[in-house]
Amino acid sequence: MGTIVSTDDLIKVYLATAQAYKVPAMLIQSRGDRATDLTRFHLAPETIVLDNLIEIMPGVSKAQWLNAYKKMLQPLPPGTYQLVVHLAHNDAEMQGATFDHPDWGADGARMTSIWCAARNSSSS
Repeated sequence: MGTIVSTDDLIKVYLATAQAYKVPAMLIQSRGDRATDLTRFHLAPETIVLDNLIEIMPGVSKAQWLNAYKKMLQPLPPGTYQLVVHLAHNDAEMQGATFDHPDWGADGARMTSIWCAARNSSSS
């Protein structure tokens, strides 16, 4: 993930492809310690420029998911963000795909209960 924006040449191909197919391109202004200077590219008016992309990375235990999301989301200033949540059924296929990072996603039922708990705690 992120390979298409790893070099200027690939970004140009991505933008040209989006324009050719008449779909908006989506770019991220900054990602952690990496910032992209988008001023050097000709961006179409429909290009979506996010301030940042937010996701839990491998290494956060399932028990800490809700706290990790709160820690990531609470300090955000106004802006445009994409929150990536990898939902999946916790079955043999997904366990095989995530065998080397078992605490990363692969449990859609758990994510649903986390979001419901968060919504219920914020409404009280």
